[in-house]
Amino acid sequence: MKDDLLETVKQIKNKEGELLLYIYDGLPEFWRAYARASYDRLIKLKVRNLGKQGAAELAIKIAEFLSSKVKVEGS
Repeated sequence: MKDDLLETVKQIKNKEGELLLYIYDGLPEFWRAYARASYDRLIKLKVRNLGKQGAAELAIKIAEFLSSKVKVEGS
């Protein structure tokens, strides 16, 4: 399965790109899927002045924030 979010983040050639990869790799699979879905939705919304890199950054940072606020307990 093609991961457009990850491909976009790998194209960012600065410290921010490295940080985003680090954050993305540290997310549990559920939150990675959430970030990918958020990225796809942001791209489809065509928000003015929010390109692919901006959408990737926003999606990953929102997923990171939400994952830190929500504690999932396994049964």
